[in-house]
Amino acid sequence: MLDHLPGDVLLSSTLASELELKPPALPVAYNGARTNRMAGDLVEINRDSVNGHAWMSTIAPVKRVLQSGTRAELLSDPTRSEGRIWVSLRLLDESSSEHFYVATRYLDLVEARAAVPLSIERPETQGERDNTVVLPEDLIHTNVRVNLRSSPGAGGAILRELAPNTVGSVRRERARIGESDWIHIALRDIEGWVAAKHTKLFARHEKWIEVERSTQTLIAWNDRAEDGRLTISSGKAGFSTPCGTFTISNKIPARRTTATVNGEHWDIPGVPWVMVFRAGGYYLHGVYWHNDFGTPVSHGCVTLAVPDAEWLYGWTPLNAPVWIHD
Repeated sequence: MLDHLPGDVLLSSTLASELELKPPALPVAYNGARTNRMAGDLVEINRDSVNGHAWMSTIAPVKRVLQSGTRAELLSDPTRSEGRIWVSLRLLDESSSEHFYVATRYLDLVEARAAVPLSIERPETQGERDNTVVLPEDLIHTNVRVNLRSSPGAGGAILRELAPNTVGSVRRERARIGESDWIHIALRDIEGWVAAKHTKLFARHEKWIEVERSTQTLIAWNDRAEDGRLTISSGKAGFSTPCGTFTISNKIPARRTTATVNGEHWDIPGVPWVMVFRAGGYYLHGVYWHNDFGTPVSHGCVTLAVPDAEWLYGWTPLNAPVWIHD
């Protein structure tokens, strides 16, 4: 049984010899009860040569041709993509952190991380967000056009009119004026009060995504901490990326996208790292057919360079809130 975990540094046989360490003898085949694959397992290529792809698709670029007998450590549990079961792996005899995607049918299990059944962690399904209680530091969004006022109540001076799906941070407890509740919120450049009935909870102490169309920027927020800032390409003229508040409803490692809209037709196989944020074909996804990031050129999706899309895909949980604005 190997006692290393994903991310551990493994000694090569040569280095072990130099350190007067004898590497453990590895069995030719694993004879335990478990025959599936899971992160941390040691595997071996079982064909003369196998392509190690850049993502989970047969049309993805081949990063390395792996020869029979090559041993590697699995970095992920199996994932279904385009009719195959894939894993991410890293070669044992290299110090590089480079990883590849290979179909599991080309891998023999040599050493199992643990002789336990494969368990896939499924994120909890979050239904309609509860709007009955909004707490200080929550993020809320407006659900209609509403006035931002200097004080709670309809008598407060109007500071600004807020568009639907404007996101702000709650600053204090609600104020009750007559029959209505009011919430004090902070925007980027102004603070004020809005009627609670015209707002809805957007995010609370969780990961969420902000997309700013005017700067072609995506920010990955972990509550109030910025985990990543990426350059995107949003929809071009005639194919505008919708503004608003959304959630990530589905995640797909790779898929074929095809459509005919506004006189344009496209049919693209193996689109990588797809995350659905709105019905009707609106995704966050990677792009391998252009490098025009920072310029709106997509058909309405929020597109990223493939490495950025892969990172964001792994970082983002299902049901993560998404805010797209100018």
